[in-house]
Amino acid sequence: MAVIAVDRLAAAYGDKYGAPSFSPNDGAPVTPSDTDELVNVCLGVYVGGAGDVTVVTQLATTLVFKAVPVGTTVWLRCRQIKSTGTTATYIVALGG
Repeated sequence: MAVIAVDRLAAAYGDKYGAPSFSPNDGAPVTPSDTDELVNVCLGVYVGGAGDVTVVTQLATTLVFKAVPVGTTVWLRCRQIKSTGTTATYIVALGG
């Protein structure tokens, strides 16, 4: 049953590995902050320097992605990249 659900999601939103079927139109470097939100909700976050990334999602859920490797894009709509808990560097918010 789970495979069917993944395949349906993949058909609607991207491939079965979670990559979107679209490309962002823009991006901006991010300075993590516990007080400032991003100007616009981003579609994903590129991590240029490995480490942890703490985000606040579009729906206001705080998540910590542990040990994100260099060159990884986390495809998740985020409104904020928090400084507390973020050790990754060279973060870019991808927009659309």
